[in-house]
Amino acid sequence: MEHEGWIRDTIEQWVDEHVEDATGTSLDPALHPIIDALLVTFLFQACAVRGVPPGELTKRDLKEAMLEGMQAFPVERKLRGRVPRAIGDFIADLGRRGRLADGEPLGAYVGALREAYLDAMEEKPRPVVRPGLKIGRNDPCPCGSGRKYKKCCQEA
Repeated sequence: MEHEGWIRDTIEQWVDEHVEDATGTSLDPALHPIIDALLVTFLFQACAVRGVPPGELTKRDLKEAMLEGMQAFPVERKLRGRVPRAIGDFIADLGRRGRLADGEPLGAYVGALREAYLDAMEEKPRPVVRPGLKIGRNDPCPCGSGRKYKKCCQEA
């Protein structure tokens, strides 16, 4: 990412200001020991999606960072449900400070990703679901030959 040092410095400054101003009010006390690292990691991951500075983030960037980029960030299982709201509050705060256009709705969007985030953080793999029906041996072949599947493409 171009200007990575500048972006990281900007993100750290924004996080410091948010945490300093929010201490004792909207900041979740259970997340206090990890909130700085959590917010810096999230915002840096969101910027890395398209290689943009933090003021140009979109829904797509935030969603990808939340559901894919944050999987490597260690959060205790009992605290995971609180992470999306904490990040959403931070994004909304950036909007109120004039640093991120549409920060309030984007913050609400991140908070709404809670269930998807919890699913993404699960350690067990999701079952594979077949996109269509199973082809039976006596069904017409999907290649369009008009022959039965067992006499056409199944043999291949």
